[in-house]
Amino acid sequence: MSAAHTGPLPRHVVVVGGGISGLAAAWFLTSGGVPRVTVLEASSRLGGKLYADEIAGVPVDLGAESMLARRPEAVGLARAVGLADALQPPATASASLWTRGALRPMPKGHLMGVPGTSARWPPPA
Repeated sequence: MSAAHTGPLPRHVVVVGGGISGLAAAWFLTSGGVPRVTVLEASSRLGGKLYADEIAGVPVDLGAESMLARRPEAVGLARAVGLADALQPPATASASLWTRGALRPMPKGHLMGVPGTSARWPPPA
């Protein structure tokens, strides 16, 4: 619990949502001394939008976002809950699009698919 918390700790807290925020809250509460925490999640799995799977036999992150390793609190939380050995830097890969019957590389000068310059699109064949 935070330094601002005064009085006795609650005996039981219910956290609604088993995404990363709900799971982080549950961990924070249990590590702060709350004896019983229940996490309620509507879907069939915990983790929210963050999850991993395989595409064509290659493991990939399929969630809407991945953890930014430059955020020390995110890395600290992963380490605190025992995931330090599972942290991996992102693999460097180039992006491509299937267009006009072929796989073509994304043009340079894009950030997450958004043109950052007046890059020519589509690229020359």
